[in-house]
Amino acid sequence: MITFLLVGDDFPAAQTLQFLLDNAEARVAAVFSSFQGGFGARLCALVNTRNIPLMDSAALKTKNGLEELGREDFDWIININSTVVLPASVLALARIGAINMHPGRLPEYAGLHTHQWALRQGEKSFAATIHFMEAQLDTGDIILQREFEISPKDTGLTLYHKCMREGIRGLAEVLRLILAGEQLPRKAQDLSRYRLFRHGDALDERIDWTQSAVEIERFIRAGNYMPLKSPTYTACLDVIEVNGEDQKLQVLSAAPVEMPSSDAHSGTVLHIEQGTAVAVACGYGSGLQINQLCWQSDNLLITTDELLTLLPHGSRQKGRVV
Repeated sequence: MITFLLVGDDFPAAQTLQFLLDNAEARVAAVFSSFQGGFGARLCALVNTRNIPLMDSAALKTKNGLEELGREDFDWIININSTVVLPASVLALARIGAINMHPGRLPEYAGLHTHQWALRQGEKSFAATIHFMEAQLDTGDIILQREFEISPKDTGLTLYHKCMREGIRGLAEVLRLILAGEQLPRKAQDLSRYRLFRHGDALDERIDWTQSAVEIERFIRAGNYMPLKSPTYTACLDVIEVNGEDQKLQVLSAAPVEMPSSDAHSGTVLHIEQGTAVAVACGYGSGLQINQLCWQSDNLLITTDELLTLLPHGSRQKGRVV
């Protein structure tokens, strides 16, 4: 019998827990998950069927939590879809080791929200990585990576789901090896290529109109989590005044377009196609047609007629000043 401590949130943690519960050679000592006003319903249902302790993962960084954890007996720590950075004192409690499912390609995309950065930087493919955990974030030896394509239509949300789907499958492969008593493969990371992305790096919602239309379109798609709320940003136009109140328009989709005037300053709004569509001049003489927007306050979609009124021909978007 091999004993696991599971740390994770939402459906990836629930699916991993179900996998372990379905295996007669696995025992789950406890589950730690972010409380955030209530644990996930599926996770609660699963732990209740086996009387497995379910605790707030925030406790893993406290003295009391560490003392409570020290009373447990487990071989492996399994971490999936959790933003809690496990301290070395917690990792040391596992008799054999600790494994993390990282929804990104390592070592180039360590840290948080890396799928959004992959979109922004024009990657054609991405990966979910299963690796050993150590004190430094996302630097442990790689066990396996599952590669997948990035579609030109992927948004931040769809690419997140691809990462999670492949990560769950990859972690299941690793758990099968552990439960079969096989030695896990491991490959040291080339840390000269290591890049760490932090939460605060991806919070600026303003558009840099000096970039090319292609770059801006990727920035917009990466921030689009509709119908859910993005964990970081959703691209926004400049604040406009509506009925005496400042409002923001979120850009959900756009497409590069040939501009009728190549000498327009970046950020200049132009009504194109006989005044039926709105485009904005971007860097390098490129242009971007704005296709779908919504109000940030209530997510109501904006019609083309409304957009033509809100963004007059010849007006200027200031955007991000760099």
